Amino acid sequence: MSATLEETLERQFVHCLFHPADIHSSIKRILKLFFLFKLNLLPCNRFLFLFQCIITDAAGKCGPPPPVKNGDFLGLATSEYMPGARVRYKCQALYNMQGDEYVRCVNGHWTDTPTCIAPCTATEEDMNQNNIQLKWKYANKIYSASGDVTEFDCKRGFQKDPSSPPFRAQCREGKLDYPRCIPVGTLQLKHNYRKFNTHSCDFC
Repeated sequence: MSATLEETLERQFVHCLFHPADIHSSIKRILKLFFLFKLNLLPCNRFLFLFQCIITDAAGKCGPPPPVKNGDFLGLATSEYMPGARVRYKCQALYNMQGDEYVRCVNGHWTDTPTCIAPCTATEEDMNQNNIQLKWKYANKIYSASGDVTEFDCKRGFQKDPSSPPFRAQCREGKLDYPRCIPVGTLQLKHNYRKFNTHSCDFC
């Protein structure tokens, strides 16, 4: 074989072994060179390399990408993917992605898929139970992504409960810790009640 052919084959073998994503195309190029030249001129160890490439090509493929709850991968699904192939995932609207948006086919398995974190929903019912309303605007339902902050305020005739969580509530994986309001004057009534019960009786 000429030096040019040897160099070409060498590059293809190296590419085949160290670039899994292109194994299939490398094998095609190697086989094409085999048919163009006499096989008995090819060193024996090169047949072993070719066999290793073919085995890796067959064993390293992946099936369809795994599903992700509240998300999906982009592009068209196929029955099998070559080693080194990657697909990109996207979460539904307002769902936050946790993890790498890309997964890769490695040794016949997909790398870890991302997780889509649920948003929070503040409904009128939730707010009525706590005597609160949205601070900046009113809506029957509001969605906030995980990590976002929603500000609340007391409804008319109510005041902040001293033991209430903060009125700037952060969405944490689909859950909101709602602040609370109590009727105006409730604190004064409690104060007067405690004062009355602890006051000494002059006639006792």
